Amino acid sequence: MEKKGIQKVEYIIIIGIFQALVAAGLLWKSKLRNSSDGLLIAFMCCIALHLSIKFVIFHLIADEQVHLTMNTFINFCYAPLLYLYTKKVIDPGFQVAAKWFIFLPFLFAVVGYFSVVGVMMAGIDQQYKELNLYNQATFWSLMPFDLFLFMGTHRLARRKLSLQLQERQLIVQLSYLFVFIIIIALGFYTLRLFGHSYNLLARSISYATLIIISLRIIRFRYVAFQSDPGIATVQIVPAGEDSATESPAREIKKTRLNEEEMHLVWEKLEAVMQHDKAYTDSELNLDKLALMVRENKYHISETLNAHAGTTF
Repeated sequence: MEKKGIQKVEYIIIIGIFQALVAAGLLWKSKLRNSSDGLLIAFMCCIALHLSIKFVIFHLIADEQVHLTMNTFINFCYAPLLYLYTKKVIDPGFQVAAKWFIFLPFLFAVVGYFSVVGVMMAGIDQQYKELNLYNQATFWSLMPFDLFLFMGTHRLARRKLSLQLQERQLIVQLSYLFVFIIIIALGFYTLRLFGHSYNLLARSISYATLIIISLRIIRFRYVAFQSDPGIATVQIVPAGEDSATESPAREIKKTRLNEEEMHLVWEKLEAVMQHDKAYTDSELNLDKLALMVRENKYHISETLNAHAGTTF
C-alpha cells in the first residue's frame, strides 16, 4: 500500500516538473519578457528543482524515514522570490541585490541539508537524530518566515499595484496558495502528534498545489491583455440623431489618470526602454508596449501624449 502511495506521489512530481519547466521555458523564450519576468523564471526553476530532488528521494532512496520527513531547502526560496517580484513590478528600477539578506534562511537550510546528507551517507549512528533535528529546525523556521513574507507581499501588492490589476491578482493568488500549503503542513503535523500519519497525502496535496501555481503563472503570462477597469466608456452619437434612437452608437475609450498615476506609468516606460531596450524592436507598437509595461494601452497613450507630445 505504501509503495502504491509513493508511486502516485512520483506521478504528481513528474507532472509538476514538466509544468514548471514548460512555464520557465515559455517565459524565457517570450519576446515580451521584461526584467521582472526573470524572477518568475527563477521561481519556476525553483519549483522544478524542488520536485526533482523529491523525485530522486522517492525513486532512488529506500529509506522510509527520508521519504517521509526530509525537508527540502528550496522551500526557503519561494517567499523571497515572490516578494522580490512584487517589488520589481512596483518599481522596474528596483535592484534585487539590495535585498540579498532575505535569502539567508535559504543559505542556512542548504548548509543543514547537505550536512545531513553527508552524515547519512557516512552511516553515522546518530544519523536519524541529526535528520530529526534538521527537520524540526527547518519546519519551525520556515512556517513563520513564509507566513510573514507571503502575507507581507500580499499586503504590498494590494496597496501598491492599483493600476497593474493582473500582476496584483497573480501575486495575491500565489500568496494564498502558499499559505494554503503552510496550513496543510501545520494541520498534518498536528495530526501526527495524535498518532495519525498522513505524510504522503500531505505531500501529494502540496506538490499538486505547486502544479496549480505553475499553471497559474503560465496563464498569467499568456492570457490576452485585458483593459483595466479604470477606463470609462463614452458614447458618440452622430449629429442629427437622437440618442434615444436605436441607431448603434460608436464607443470610444477615455482614460482617467491623475498626475501621480501618469508619473508611475512614465517611470515604467522609461524602465522598459532603459533596462529591456524595447526601442530596439523594429516591430514595437502600442499593443506590444502595453504587454511589456503591463499597463493599459490607453493609459500609455495618454501618458505619452502628456509627457512626450505623442500618442506613440
